Amino acid sequence: MSNQTDELWKEIMGHSAKFNQEKFNSELSNKGYVKGQETPFYIITVKKFTNEEPFIYDVLLLENHQVVNSVQVTNSSLKNLFAKAKQKALELLFAHNPDVNLDDVSMIHYQVYSWIEESRNSFSTLFNKKRLHHTIVQDLQAEKSQYPSFYKDGEVKQYYGNRYERKATNRLRAIEIHGATCMVCGFNYEEVYGEHGKDFIEVHHVKPLSTLNEAIEIDPEKDLAPVCANCHRMLHRKRDHVLSIEELKAILKK
Repeated sequence: MSNQTDELWKEIMGHSAKFNQEKFNSELSNKGYVKGQETPFYIITVKKFTNEEPFIYDVLLLENHQVVNSVQVTNSSLKNLFAKAKQKALELLFAHNPDVNLDDVSMIHYQVYSWIEESRNSFSTLFNKKRLHHTIVQDLQAEKSQYPSFYKDGEVKQYYGNRYERKATNRLRAIEIHGATCMVCGFNYEEVYGEHGKDFIEVHHVKPLSTLNEAIEIDPEKDLAPVCANCHRMLHRKRDHVLSIEELKAILKK
């Protein structure tokens, strides 16, 4: 958590006045959330509790100053509730408009009688990470939709070839660590396909999994490697001899 966000959280938790829905609605109607230059989208977290239960945040998504979606975040404890509210706000945003630009969005937090803007540095980090995660989830769903027989009667089967690492969190970490450029040939989808190819890459298990029915701990840095579709297929072309990254690189150099 950044120093700015940490101080913001302390300030929010320090207030004891009760939430006033009527006052909030009035301030929302009067665009009290606008800080500096207006943006087309606003994602707003609304703290609706003091230091006693129930612990509730309302999360609002505004487009052109109209509420287009909302959700409530609640928990029996205060642990990470503010962070969860911010994550949920970004989920609403990307579900509504997955191609939205960073400069077109402001994140605002409402605590008792105050509107506080998330710092641009902090928001940029949150925005980019959540956008990448959203892209990964969409890619995984698109991949699964092409192979309806991949899951059969709840059974999980190992597949060598043109498959993604199914856990979005593992794939996210692998791309954050290694980037979205093929580790074999250097192909980058965004460079070739522009925005349509941004953040797209397949993920290869460096150590082939014997079975997905076993409990397996994946280290995204050591066990996963971003590769393009062509190289991924070549790595797995022979089931009894899955090539290493270095072996395939050597073949390309011949």
